[in-house]
Amino acid sequence: MITNKSAAQRLAFLDKLKNIKTINKRPAPANNQKDRNKEEKTIKNVWLISIIINLFLIIGIFLLQKKLPPELPLFYGLPEGKDQLVKIDLFILPPLLAIGFSLTHFLIYKNVEDKFIKEVLIYSLLFLSFFSLVAILKVVFLVGNI
Repeated sequence: MITNKSAAQRLAFLDKLKNIKTINKRPAPANNQKDRNKEEKTIKNVWLISIIINLFLIIGIFLLQKKLPPELPLFYGLPEGKDQLVKIDLFILPPLLAIGFSLTHFLIYKNVEDKFIKEVLIYSLLFLSFFSLVAILKVVFLVGNI
């Protein structure tokens, strides 16, 4: 059974709630530009680190080419045998793909406004570079004469 008193209490409560929400709205801090510049600098550094890691991987592969066999196991998801093997020339595929994804992520980053999506795009580059590094090192230490 709803009474007029309980309806009036609900309305009073909702009015108080609306006032609380408007009180908590504060203007953006004055140093917002500093935060934005710091964020942009961090993002550029992460992007550069990702590119540098993959470039060093490519250079390392070319330097170790003589110590590696002519065919290397790269596609572990395929059945065992010749399907997993790639020629030494295609061994630079993981770092090249990581560089391509880095460029694509950076272009998408520049055109997206959502802060969360921007962070996911940029920090996923570090993970992508890390996994590229792990894949290359795993194969090199498995079959290389180092």
